[in-house]
Amino acid sequence: MMKNEKGYVIMMVIWVAAILTVLASGLIIYVQFQQRALKNYIKSVKAYYIARAGLDKMLFTVFTQADEAEWQRRDSSRGRDGGIAYARERPFTALSRD
Repeated sequence: MMKNEKGYVIMMVIWVAAILTVLASGLIIYVQFQQRALKNYIKSVKAYYIARAGLDKMLFTVFTQADEAEWQRRDSSRGRDGGIAYARERPFTALSRD
């Protein structure tokens, strides 16, 4: 009876090792897929905010240049006495290229 019992224990150990190997392999594959999904998500978030920053910069540039052109037009339309044709101050004076 002892020989049969020893063979049974060895077979159980082999089965448990095989099951644990399959579970560990599945876990490794699952973690790799999750890492890839996370990297793709991070890249998409970065791309969104880079595009958003580019859009904001473009809009700022367009509106600043348009506003600057308006101020230059107003500057050139001063009266003969040199009076100022507008009452408010120039915006974005610290950011101008002058």
